[in-house]
Amino acid sequence: MPLPSTLPIGPLDPSQLPKPLAMAPGSAFEPNALLNASSVTRLFEGEVLGSESVAVHPNGRDLVMCDRYGYVWRAKATETATEKKEGGGSEGGDGYDLDARPLAHLGAGRPLGFHFDASGNLLVCMSGGSGLVMLEAGAFEEGGGGKGRVVVLASAVSPPADGGGSGGGDERGRALPRRPHSPILYANDLDVSSRTGVVFFTDSAAIAPLRGRGGFWDTMQAYVLSLAQGEPTGRLLSYDPRTGETRVVAGGLWFANGVALAPCETWAAVVETNSLRVHKVYVEGPKKGQKEVLLDGLPGYPDGLSRAFRPASDPGSREKEQDGFWLALVAPLQPAARHLAPWRLGRLLMAWTPEGARPPLRPWGAAARLGLRGAGGGGAGGQGVEVEGWLLDPNGEALSSTSAVTDAREHGSGDRLFFGNLAGGYVSFVDGASRKVEEAKRLRLRSSGVDRSEL
Repeated sequence: MPLPSTLPIGPLDPSQLPKPLAMAPGSAFEPNALLNASSVTRLFEGEVLGSESVAVHPNGRDLVMCDRYGYVWRAKATETATEKKEGGGSEGGDGYDLDARPLAHLGAGRPLGFHFDASGNLLVCMSGGSGLVMLEAGAFEEGGGGKGRVVVLASAVSPPADGGGSGGGDERGRALPRRPHSPILYANDLDVSSRTGVVFFTDSAAIAPLRGRGGFWDTMQAYVLSLAQGEPTGRLLSYDPRTGETRVVAGGLWFANGVALAPCETWAAVVETNSLRVHKVYVEGPKKGQKEVLLDGLPGYPDGLSRAFRPASDPGSREKEQDGFWLALVAPLQPAARHLAPWRLGRLLMAWTPEGARPPLRPWGAAARLGLRGAGGGGAGGQGVEVEGWLLDPNGEALSSTSAVTDAREHGSGDRLFFGNLAGGYVSFVDGASRKVEEAKRLRLRSSGVDRSEL
């Protein structure tokens, strides 16, 4: 990690800085308290520290977490975790038993986003460490603590076939210090194509987290330096398990973060945290590598992004259909950062300010439901998203620092959302999340005089 005095501080045009949407009554980001002590269930408090996400094992029952020290934990579902309530739906109590020991240690770096692939291997983004790694499926077998190896899949971008090329520039034409064969310094989040097995993952910035006094890699300090730098050095990468090659799909992102594929898997939604945006990045076809803005001016710092699902029309079926995304908003906007961002000197001061002297982030918990709109159920032409609504804990009393959201319906379970927690010592879940968003949307439209039958 560079010292702040050696960090190149780039110019920022104040007119290009993000303009956050108001959290106004009647808007999609209308303030609420749908995340509260009665709706949020905390799990493994004080036992699993700083797991950015929660993965549901392909068996549809067990949970997997990666703590900030690089250990992988499994929690087995008890009968109460999947009891069927009256009226159907696999929802129930907090019945998950955490294993007494972690399954594995992933090596150097801090785990951030992680998902299972079709073979039951756990794919993990290791910030400040090995890049993209895999914990083999054998680790999750009964008594399989030593059966699954940790395999490094991609620690650098593959050299180009012709031996040449460059990393390109951003949308403002500046040359970026990210060239092919460059190391992956800040692997952050991933999604896996169900058709090809290709892994699409983000590399947030050209600044690597380093191990701090707490014994884990300090992703926050690297993030602050990337914010102060003002340079869009983030990238969307792809790893193809069939060839072992890692390629740059798109660059020029100002802190690339969450990523999730659309249903058609020809484009991905990619979070750009520092610009308060979500981009549409084409990953296949003639537009491959091109970016379009999906959402702009978000009211908080966007972090993890994941697919959202609805159940099949047949109530007895375990099939599901992707119908949008869940977006985690890790913290509300910082007034100091907004005022300092346009000025080089201000951002230099930001970089030099010791952690203990920085204004603390105001805690909250927030996740937005993004619905698909436009042409043909996920096709590449003209498809976008709309904010259907969000779940909010405005004071972070029940849930805070929401870094990722996992929809249990992906593996045939009920309407349950799991929340990762980057800064806290627990993970959590909420039942009936999609239903809560839909009810809030219905009330909002009714109060504004909109007839839903006309939508």
